[in-house]
Amino acid sequence: MTNLLHPSYLVRRYVDKLLQQYAPLMGKYVLDAGCGEKPYLRFFPNAQLIGVDLPPSEIYPGSHKRAKADVFGDVCQLPFKDATFDGVLSTFVITHLAEPQKFFDEAYRVLRPGGILVVCERQMWHTYGVEADYWRFTANGLKLLAHKAGFEVLSVHPIGNFWLRLGVKLAYCAARINGRRLRFIRQPISQLLIACINLVFAFINKLLPKDTTDAVYNFLVARKTSQNDSK
Repeated sequence: MTNLLHPSYLVRRYVDKLLQQYAPLMGKYVLDAGCGEKPYLRFFPNAQLIGVDLPPSEIYPGSHKRAKADVFGDVCQLPFKDATFDGVLSTFVITHLAEPQKFFDEAYRVLRPGGILVVCERQMWHTYGVEADYWRFTANGLKLLAHKAGFEVLSVHPIGNFWLRLGVKLAYCAARINGRRLRFIRQPISQLLIACINLVFAFINKLLPKDTTDAVYNFLVARKTSQNDSK
């Protein structure tokens, strides 16, 4: 679970709660599209979670070296047959896709009729991976992409508001204090600041009015229409 020392704690904890709610509805055979290190495996104890991700490259270095993919492949050209999966999960992936509509089309294709798609994406974020960081998505933007692919949108959950947005930005500023030079001093200071910021803004969030137009993430749940043919 996301802990207080994580710079995204204020919003990631809500992603965890929503996944706990929706993962059981995604069936027994689920695709994690852009799986990375499979951080959500714990939410699928009774399902087989198949991870697909890109191999390391110059554009995508970093996390792909640690990816726990079962299959290497492109989420816009999934290496699976039509109607293979009961559920498709994608978190913080399509922001890096030059043509995000292709992912939704592919997710529709590989889902069985009635299958569930879960997508969580950023509405507000700093530049992340300069070489392949293209988009930020509002709730309406995600719904439009899903509808175009043929999905029935069941719900969209905005995650965050002005106060949580401000807290996350400050937490990431605190995270940048950490570094290789004098790490033994800088790391404890950074972690203490992150924890304090997360506690303060979690408390503020309980007290003050909330406006989800300032969402940090949007969490979409959609269903493949129960027709026999694939898109």
